[in-house]
Order: sequence, then C-alpha cells, then structure tokens
Amino acid sequence: MAHRLSPFTRIRIIGMCVEGLPYREIARRLNASPSGVLKTWRRYQDIQSVSDRPRAGRPRVTTAGQDRYIQLLVRREPEINATEVQRVVQPIIGRNIATQTIRNRLDEGNLHARRPWRAPGLTRQHEISRWEWAEEHENWNLSRWNCVMFSDETRICLKLDSGQILIWRVPGNAARLRHAVPHYQQGGGSIMFWACIMHGRHTPLLPIKANITAELYCNQVLEGIAEPFQRQFGDRFMFQDDNARTHRARRVNDFLERSHIRRMDWPACSPDMNPIEHAWGKLKVTIRRRNPPVQTVQDLLEAAVKEWNCLDQQNLDDLISSMPRRIGSLIQVRGGVTGY
Repeated sequence: MAHRLSPFTRIRIIGMCVEGLPYREIARRLNASPSGVLKTWRRYQDIQSVSDRPRAGRPRVTTAGQDRYIQLLVRREPEINATEVQRVVQPIIGRNIATQTIRNRLDEGNLHARRPWRAPGLTRQHEISRWEWAEEHENWNLSRWNCVMFSDETRICLKLDSGQILIWRVPGNAARLRHAVPHYQQGGGSIMFWACIMHGRHTPLLPIKANITAELYCNQVLEGIAEPFQRQFGDRFMFQDDNARTHRARRVNDFLERSHIRRMDWPACSPDMNPIEHAWGKLKVTIRRRNPPVQTVQDLLEAAVKEWNCLDQQNLDDLISSMPRRIGSLIQVRGGVTGY
C-alpha cells in the first residue's frame, strides 16, 4: 500500500518545490517517494490546493473537532492508553470507535507512544543547590574537566525492566521532560559495580560483593585508585563522588585530607551531571545484546568486566567533553531536570 502523505508534509513539499529543490532531494528529506512529491506538486499547480480528491470508501468516524479533542485529551493526560481514550470519547461521539482509530488520530497529531524519560526526583532545595553549583562551574574549560575523575557505582541485573509503561508525546525533549518517571534501583539476581572514568583513561571495573563501608571505600577505592592519580596529576587532580553517607564518613574525609586529594563539591540528586552514567548505560546495553545472553550471576560478572574493558576510550572522552554543555543546560533550566 502506498504511503499517504499528511497535509503538513504536502505543504512542506510545495514550499521546497517553490524554492527549486530537486524532487529526489525533497523525497530524501521528507522520507517520501519521488513520485509522491511529483504528484503533489502537479496537483498543486492544477488546483492550487493540497487537499485530497473526493474518493469513495468508508467515511471517517470522527470529525475534525473530535480529532482535536482526542489529541487534547492525550496531551493533558499522557499516561492514558487508547482503550481508556475510547471509553471517554465514545459517549461524546455517540457511536462506537475502534482503538486503532484512536491511535490513527493521535498519529495524525504527531503523538506517539514512547517510554517516559527517567529523571531524579528533585525538591526545590535540590534545584537551588544544583543551580548554584552550575553557576560556580560555568567558566570551567575542558582542561579543568579533563583532570576530574568521575566515579560512581551501579547495579546490573539479570532481569530486564519490562518498560511497559508508555506515554503519548510529541517527539522532542520538552514534552519528554515534563512527564519524567523517577528511576529506582532494582534488586535480586544482580551485581553492584564501581568504576571511574577520566579523560584518556578509565579504571578497571570493581565488583562490590558486600555493602560498601567507609573502610572498604578508603582501602580499595581511594587508596588503590584515586591516590595514585593524585600523585600523577598533583594539584590539578580532583576526585568526584556522590553524597552517599559512606562517601561522607569522617574516616573518608580524614583519608582525603591526609592524601591531599581534592574532592569536588557535588550537588545532591544529580546523576544527570555525572558523565559516567552514560558509560553505565552503554555497558548495560552491550551486556543485554550479548549472544548467547547471560544466564547466571557469574556470567553477568564475566560479561560486565569484559565489556567494560572493551569500551571505546574516545567515547568516554566525549562524555567528559560534554560537561560544559551539561552545565549550560542545568543553568538554563535553573537547576531542574536536564535532558542528560
């Protein structure tokens, strides 16, 4: 069946034809067929319109006003599904309407079911702290960010998140961020890992087999990893970790002071500012795509270590280089949820 061009696409075709663009170039840009572009342009030259010709067939169940109501309903309640929209709309229309018709009307309004964006839950105080932190680091250049070691831990689970909850939205960041869903850690059949990334290098992946304590954090993380880098980079080196209670223990603070390791002030609830979060995401995707898939916790451990060691360092360096943009984005939303 030929792809039917929407009225908006036809209008764009006419505009590009008026500008003198070739038919094939217009078709490439709009993901349409060259013949469809040519027919649209010739029809416009004949009747000065982009509307459909009258045709035989089943008439539309809904009017233009009802179509707008369906789209407005979903924009106001993006979590609603097509069946629930059907229950609301049918009494108003006064006739049966199929759920596929609902989906078609939403598709015409450029509304598509997508998984919601996951974001940290922020209070007003969190937003203020994040905004102030961003302004303090607004003038940092890449040479300063390249001397920061970003650290974090993550839990990788055998069981996938089902991801069955969808929302209707217009493609783009704005709608996505308004309907963010808080992210919560999963448990069971999983392993906790810890690692650091820095410009030009990343540390080995450290499995954490028990609850991390201040003593373990000092002995394995700070003494074994952060301290050697501090000796190499000197006063330029800065260590980043989050505000977990273990990380802020008195024993940890004393160790950092004795070792002359500078710690970066870090605002609470700010995983979107830590570039290693994207490295974790890439690691989890590569593990999920392994063939054959991991079946046991031991398989998960071996796969995670191998895939982490194989991560492209250039991609990690690009994540570090994104820090000025992250800071700018955080300032733009005044400490709120960013698109990172």
